[in-house]
Amino acid sequence: MRLLFVSYWGLNEGLTAATVLPHLQILAGIETIEQIVFCSIERGGEANASSPKLHQKIVHIPLVSQPKGNVFLTKANDFIAFPKQLVQICKDYRIDKMICRSPMAGALGYLASRKNNVPFVVESFEPHAESMIESGVWTKLDPRYWIELYFENQQIKAADKIFPVSYHHKKRLIKEGLNENKIIVMPCCVALDKFKYDEEKRSAIRKKLQIEENQTVGIYVGKYGGIYYDEEAFDLYQSAFDFFGQSFRLIILTEQNREDVLNKCLSRGIQANSVFIQRASHGEVNAYLSAADFAFSTIKPVPSRLYCSPIKNGEYWANGLPILTEMNIGDDSDIIVREGGGVIVDIQNPAPAFQKMLGLITNGRGKISDEIQLLAKRHRSMNVVESIYRQEFSKPEQLTNL
Repeated sequence: MRLLFVSYWGLNEGLTAATVLPHLQILAGIETIEQIVFCSIERGGEANASSPKLHQKIVHIPLVSQPKGNVFLTKANDFIAFPKQLVQICKDYRIDKMICRSPMAGALGYLASRKNNVPFVVESFEPHAESMIESGVWTKLDPRYWIELYFENQQIKAADKIFPVSYHHKKRLIKEGLNENKIIVMPCCVALDKFKYDEEKRSAIRKKLQIEENQTVGIYVGKYGGIYYDEEAFDLYQSAFDFFGQSFRLIILTEQNREDVLNKCLSRGIQANSVFIQRASHGEVNAYLSAADFAFSTIKPVPSRLYCSPIKNGEYWANGLPILTEMNIGDDSDIIVREGGGVIVDIQNPAPAFQKMLGLITNGRGKISDEIQLLAKRHRSMNVVESIYRQEFSKPEQLTNL
């Protein structure tokens, strides 16, 4: 079998390192898969020169997005040029099936499939258009909303399989009339070994940041705004300092402007020496997670968030960190209520949640880490992905175009 794997992200983006490259390695390990052509989208008008070492079965072909003056013209050009390139790639490499990661990549796969009849599946499928409206990023007057919504609906109809990331979304798709046999739930999984709790790294980072072992540390990894809380997140940090006291320490790993983030902390009375704001590569995140005692997952609980699977939660759990989050965040909130792995917070009255969190972390990092890492193994291990891939792509009868 020859596969074309289409990602909507650039080669060096964090989501590629976290969710795409591990999937490619799993696919390359399946005996009946002969070759994988991997297409990333490189923005800015040039292909990224640096390329990670990939499996010998994998060929990387970047799709280069050419700037056209504004985002609408650039996107329009992408959706004209990229499907044509994918059609040619399918022909040149005799592709049997396309795997599209995200509904945005799925739109490109759908357009290519219309031209060459190569079947496609869409993984990491979420109601993206709906989410962007509910989160206030787009409005219903924004053409991007209507274009994205159209393509999501076309993918549901035309794809061989849809891989939503939550069981809540599976139930919704079935209710909307999609055949259950076309749906496989594939949450956003992580490489557990890369995020495993490390006592030595914990000591090293705490020493570097001058954090005493008896001090409680919360951590947040990610962005502010859009589908994530912004001001509300900093209000929650302030509440954490109010509850745990001035010995509490906060680590924030973000790509956003450090001064802006720090000023939002300072405006709430959080002292500069109590918060550590860092940029960290994907490979460095594990050490900072190990230094913490619990994690903030401040995702806006808009209705469509019931259908998400935050990769950050998988990374937190893989490190053995209990998560502080609200209800209706994908399947994760249900898992916390049912199996542990964190605390559900009422953001308007967070003190009771902090009290429960204190009870969880009182016995020390080691014990709770072991328990939560087992939870990560059940729900967010790459073994889940491998099982689905082997079920879907290792059957000899699927070799249709050879």
